[in-house]
Amino acid sequence: MSAHERMRDLIHKSPSEVRLQNTQEPKFEKIFVLGTVSEVEATSIIEAQLKGITLLVQVDPKLEFIVDRQLLVSALANLVQNAIKFTKPGGRIWLRGR
Repeated sequence: MSAHERMRDLIHKSPSEVRLQNTQEPKFEKIFVLGTVSEVEATSIIEAQLKGITLLVQVDPKLEFIVDRQLLVSALANLVQNAIKFTKPGGRIWLRGR
């Protein structure tokens, strides 16, 4: 299974589903938010474009969090997928962080 297919599968799971399937304790780590947002953007941009939606990212490259990366990706991807689903063609979706 390719990385893109794994990311797509994660997108379709809610954060609670991921947590329930994860038998390990959360793995907290310091991450740059832009990298994580860029991953979600990369897996969502084609779907947004096919629907005629502009997906825009504006994140401070210095912004850092201490988080469980897997749960953050899952939650963010879920939000973006819902935004794509409910945004009309010609609309815009912004991913911002500062």
